[in-house]
Parts: sequence; structure tokens; C-alpha cells
Amino acid sequence: MMNRLQFPSLFRQTSGWLLYILLSSMLTGCVSIEAVHDPLYRASAHTSTIIASASASLGGSIRRIEITVTEGRADYCKIRTLNGVAPSAIPCRENASRVIHTCEFPDSPKDAICKYPLDTHPTPLPGSIRDALVHEPSSFHTHPEPKLVTYSAMVETSSGLGISYESTDEITYAAGDYPPGLARPIWWHKEKNLDSKIDIALFPDHLSYGSYDFFLLDVDTVLKGAFLNAGQSFSKLYTQNRNFVNLWAGPFGIFSNGCNGFDPVPQYRNTDIQALIPIVALMDGKALFDRGRNNITCSNIENPGGWAVMDVAVVNNSGRTKAGYEPAHLFIHESGHFVHGFGDEYPGGGNYAKNLCANVFSTKSLCEIAGSNRGMSANTSCERITNGANTIDVWHRVITPPGPLDDLMDNKIQDIDWLTDCRYCVLETFTKCEAGTCFQ
Repeated sequence: MMNRLQFPSLFRQTSGWLLYILLSSMLTGCVSIEAVHDPLYRASAHTSTIIASASASLGGSIRRIEITVTEGRADYCKIRTLNGVAPSAIPCRENASRVIHTCEFPDSPKDAICKYPLDTHPTPLPGSIRDALVHEPSSFHTHPEPKLVTYSAMVETSSGLGISYESTDEITYAAGDYPPGLARPIWWHKEKNLDSKIDIALFPDHLSYGSYDFFLLDVDTVLKGAFLNAGQSFSKLYTQNRNFVNLWAGPFGIFSNGCNGFDPVPQYRNTDIQALIPIVALMDGKALFDRGRNNITCSNIENPGGWAVMDVAVVNNSGRTKAGYEPAHLFIHESGHFVHGFGDEYPGGGNYAKNLCANVFSTKSLCEIAGSNRGMSANTSCERITNGANTIDVWHRVITPPGPLDDLMDNKIQDIDWLTDCRYCVLETFTKCEAGTCFQ
């Protein structure tokens, strides 16, 4: 998947880069390739399938797709500290092996898919890890060995001007049961510095889930809907730019104790504090999944480093929570708070921002100055935040005409994207990631 940021028409564009893309496409044909794995993570024995999809246009055709897979046992890394050597919350890999899986396409299609299935088999765990897992509310009769799997995909295409190649980034993910002190990667750019990615971890409310894989089913639903979903407006920005994000799962050991105003109150079990704190400390944003136990969702507003408590339980196979939200849509809205520091754009929410690149403003003048500095187009205006029945003296930017349109930081039910200032600021963060440091 290409990392290039596509700024919308609301913002200034440069013709030089567009000309470069056009000339490159004319010379080599236009080809795209992306690779994903499914399911995203399971702790129990399962088959994980790596799927590479490629498309060619402008006279190009696909000759072959290669999927390169490296797997090995996951274990603690050893890091040097002032007090000696200590285990790291980020996993390392042992006894790695590599496989290259090739799909040939003699008919030279324009579109092609290549799949590689990878099985995780139950394996007896070392006693220390097995003992550490006993306290988790799950059945551990057999334990798939904790694995780290890394994959990338390459497509070879041909056109009238020759052969060309395009590759994806390497992605690393977890499979099998991990010891409690290790973060479990779901979508990890292992070879990249953590500072160059937005790291988000999801944790199970200890009292909401009877098994860890039950929690991972919800993780699958939320993250696929947020980062692997080009079909809905609310998820397009994250889906198009998911290579600027690392996604993680955390172990049991935290439970929701409700909300204090807009701030979530996650609590640690005493037995798990030492294992969990290093994982939490690494993350730019954390979300605790509460499956209907408290029927609440709240986030503090930070940029970065915030928390959310999210009720992700859906009602009667509707795909929506009791409040009427799609869990993935709700997650993206809350990440606007706990990662990007955005304020709510509806009355009665957290109507303030903790980001120099703000989406809500205390005065109309500040809103207009921000719009001018960000190159907003003329079809936007600064208006007071309102829901029709209630208006507050906080300002945000809307699109007119035919608006004002709701923004994702306003509406969590309708299929709508981040617009105007929110969109600008998220893209600005991705630009910083591409430069090497997402948050400064």
C-alpha cells in the first residue's frame, strides 16, 4: 500500500508532484498492491491467511505475486538499563524461518489475488509462561506457541515499456498465547522506529470478557472497520493511511471503573501492574473495551497519550451498540480525542482541544485565522457549535453550501468523514510520521 498522503481539494496542492505521478505511470503502467492478514490476531489455534491483492492499469498486466513470510517464536527482548538487563514490553523473535510463496498468472490479468495460509498449532508452553497465564479468565488446555509473523508482498507487472515491480511495507503480527508482560502486535511496522508511527493499544475489560479470544473478536470487528474498510466514509482516512499506524492488543489486568466527567477511569489489578505499565507507557493512545458492563463510552482529550473506555457490545446482530453506533465508527471518533486531542463538535461534549492544530475554538476570530493559515477553501465558514436546540459559544468550521455538514467529531451515527480542520490536522500528523516523528 502506498504511503503517499492525498490531501483533499480543501487544501493547496502542488502540480509538480502530480506531474511526477503522471509521467511515472506513463512509463511503467500504474500498479497497486496491498497485503493484509485475516484474522488480525487469535490467541488460540487457528489458520491465519495472508492476502495480497494487486491491480494494474494503463496497459499493464500482472505476471506474478510473491508473499514473503518470516515466522519465529516470540519472547521478551532483553534491554540494558541502569540496574542491569530487563525484559522489554516489545517482543523479539527467536528461531526465525522464512518462506516465499509465489502465485503465477500466465493469463496476465489486470487484477489478481494471492493467498498464503499459515497454521498455528497447539504447543506445550514452558512452565514459566504457562504459570503466568493461569490467572487469565480463559481456558488454556493447549497453548499455541507465541509467534511473531512478518510478511510483505511484491507484484511483478509488464507493459509495452518493460517489467516493473511494486512492494508493500513489511507488517508483523502476533499469533498464539503471549506472556502477560508482552504487547501483542496486530499491525506492526517492526523495522521502523516507534516514533515514526502512531501506536494504539486495545485492552480487554477484565470483568467483561470470559475469554481472551472473545475480546479479540471485538478487536477484529473494530480494527477491520476502522483501518481495512474503504467502503465507508468514516474509515477512509485511516484506511488510506494505515501504514502510519501500529496497532497492538494488551493482556488482561485492567478493568473499567466508569467515567469521571469525560475522563475514563481504568483500574489495574494489583497482580498485573508491573506487567502492564511498560506496555501502556509505550502507547500514543489506549482504548479499554467494556462489553456492555457499564454501558458507557468516554475519552480524555490528549495529544497524544489519552485513554478511552468504549462499550463495543452490539445489539441483536444489528452491528450497532445500544447507543446506535458502529463500533469502528465510535473508535475513530474517540481516537480523535485520545490520540489527536480534538474536541467534540456538539453541545455538551468535551468542547475544547489539546492540540496546537485544533478543531474547536473559543472565538470566531481564532477559527478564521486557523482557516486562513491552513489554506481552507472559500466554501467553509466558522459557526457556533449547535445541535439545533442548543447552541454554545464555541466555534468550529463547517462546509457551506449545502451545509453546514456534520463532522465525524460531531456525528458518530451517520457515515461521515472528518472534514475541514480535523482532516487537515490528522493529515498533518501523518506528514510528521512520514518525516520520522509523529508527535513533537
